[in-house]
Amino acid sequence: MQTNIQDEIRSTLQKLQDGYTARDVAKLDEFMQLFVQDDSIEMIGVGASKRAANEWFEGLARILAVRLRFTDAELRAWRE
Repeated sequence: MQTNIQDEIRSTLQKLQDGYTARDVAKLDEFMQLFVQDDSIEMIGVGASKRAANEWFEGLARILAVRLRFTDAELRAWRE
């Protein structure tokens, strides 16, 4: 049983790494399935200093909406 849990953890971590490495916005919805699917989810960016402020996003809908702010140029730079 312990091995199954470890295998699941390794598999999930590999999916996270693969998604981060690929940086494919077209697969963002698929990638987001790796995370909790309710409003308890939070995304904290490097510029975050306090909850609900700059780069600290709460709730699945808010996090998914963040991608709409990116321009094509920003997305290309992020992939590089």
